[in-house]
Amino acid sequence: MLDFIEILKKSDKSILKGKESHYKFAPLIDGEHFRTFTPSPDAYHSSVLLLLRENNGKIQILFTLRSYNISSHRGQISFPGGRVEIGESFVDTALRETTEEIGIHPESIEIIRELSTLYVPPSNAIIHPFVGVLKHSVDLVVNCDEVEEAFWIDLDYFLEKSNRKWKNGTLMEKLWMCLFGKYTISRFFGELQQ
Repeated sequence: MLDFIEILKKSDKSILKGKESHYKFAPLIDGEHFRTFTPSPDAYHSSVLLLLRENNGKIQILFTLRSYNISSHRGQISFPGGRVEIGESFVDTALRETTEEIGIHPESIEIIRELSTLYVPPSNAIIHPFVGVLKHSVDLVVNCDEVEEAFWIDLDYFLEKSNRKWKNGTLMEKLWMCLFGKYTISRFFGELQQ
């Protein structure tokens, strides 16, 4: 396994800068944050899985393009995930949703750690992200009711400064974007590049 994954496995959760990063990348209007970071009392819980794999000596991240036929976040780039069901743990939700959406079963995934929780006001969701590593090669089986497609992107791609763009937006002053083929992965949302 690559050094990055080993470091992530062994690192102390206190090094995570989730709240600082959420604040740094939150959308702005006239230089001010227009969203709250405090969940509303009726917020629901969701979990997502940031799934990594090693491929030809590189770390890759799995993304999905959400179906255009679902009610929320249609056509957005995301990680596998969804709403926590009654009696289910956060990590179990992330694993269940990964199986439902792209056919990867829990026994094929090693969960490394939970990341910092994130509140998303438009969805009124408290999201519990987990990082997992694929233990062995698997075929993706896309559930077309929930996902249009699933694809892997090299982590190096996001680390390369020439692949990051700052663009003036209508709702925020700056929008961080990574363009990857036909996709735009942004700090605000993921969408299919037209």
